[in-house]
Amino acid sequence: MPPEILALIFSCLMRKHIKTARQVCHTFDDIASPYLIDTAIAGSETETLKRLEAIAKHDRFRTAITTVIFSVCSLGCGYATVGDYYAELSWRYRYSKEKIPALDQCEQHWRDYQTIYKDQAECQQGGDDKRRIKNALRHMPNIKHLVISTNAWELASHPLNRLWCPSNYKIIEPRHDPPEGPYQSSHGFHIISSALLSNNLRLCSLSFPEIRNSADGLRSPSFSNKTPALFHYLRKVALYLYGEIYQDLPYQINVQKCLSIAKDLESLEIGSEPAAHRIHFTTLFHTKWPKLIHLRLQINIHYDSFTVFCKNHHESLRSLHLQSIGLFGGTWGDLITEIGKHLRLTDAWLEDLYEGISDDKWTRLDSPVGANIYRLCEAEEGQPGEHFYEQAHPSEDYLGSTKHA
Repeated sequence: MPPEILALIFSCLMRKHIKTARQVCHTFDDIASPYLIDTAIAGSETETLKRLEAIAKHDRFRTAITTVIFSVCSLGCGYATVGDYYAELSWRYRYSKEKIPALDQCEQHWRDYQTIYKDQAECQQGGDDKRRIKNALRHMPNIKHLVISTNAWELASHPLNRLWCPSNYKIIEPRHDPPEGPYQSSHGFHIISSALLSNNLRLCSLSFPEIRNSADGLRSPSFSNKTPALFHYLRKVALYLYGEIYQDLPYQINVQKCLSIAKDLESLEIGSEPAAHRIHFTTLFHTKWPKLIHLRLQINIHYDSFTVFCKNHHESLRSLHLQSIGLFGGTWGDLITEIGKHLRLTDAWLEDLYEGISDDKWTRLDSPVGANIYRLCEAEEGQPGEHFYEQAHPSEDYLGSTKHA
């Protein structure tokens, strides 16, 4: 049977079946092995680095890697005694129905936590993680996708999964950065991007999606003078930015500079932590991406700049998701009318929108009194403005009400 046919067959098999197929003969082993693994996990812990280096040394696996995940492991602090560990654990789950271990069961978990906490600090302070990741990626020439993940440790394939994820109860998980840093997401993005650039690896996608814990979004130092080169060949970008971006114009300019380099960008998702007392993101919409098809935003915007953005992307943009956004300089009713005039959307979602700065604290899936809420899903394709405006102003039977307290 031709190798091409075998490769096609193996590409459709589950991992456990590929393991079995590799044992048939040398030919099967050669062809099936690349389909056994295509993702490598990097991190700032010795065990994670050892696994990455082992893959980099494997003749077959290293060339099969197309995706690298940097696992953000956010350890808020160390605990001097097992009692301190148990007190923190009890406090974190004080309102939860999740089961936690008794004090006498925490001894080993506390020791494991302290070991990883100290190990991570040593790897980062000495630059060991940066050096070892850079050297490992040098042997993985086919990397095309980068993911910054705050919960990769939940994956069964993660080297530290068994320590963080006991089967019968919850323990202290690596979800919380210290208030004064180090900020693990930004650190991870910095060292992995440096490693990719130093090895001249060209990415097609970069993903740091929304986080749902106390780890931070990407901070300003994450974007250096060399960072734009990482974006040059990207076609898909998802970034979750630290909230300071609203008040830090140089930060906005750095992000916009990076994104503007990606001339072939097809999908863009930008988010940040929601809050009412912030100004809008002013610079993002100065760029035109001729091939942009999908846009998802969770950042405050300005009426005029976003209207111009829609005009500039009327030929390509077909998917628009706006969620948890404050609009400045206009009303949502008027902006939705403008969107309908300029865009032919086949997929759209608008939810939890408010106007300007509210005196009331605003949180996700909630909004201040008087805010207009628009929801739109899978708009039909038609002429600009057709269907969109009608569905964006639904009847009370559809939403209950467009006013939401």
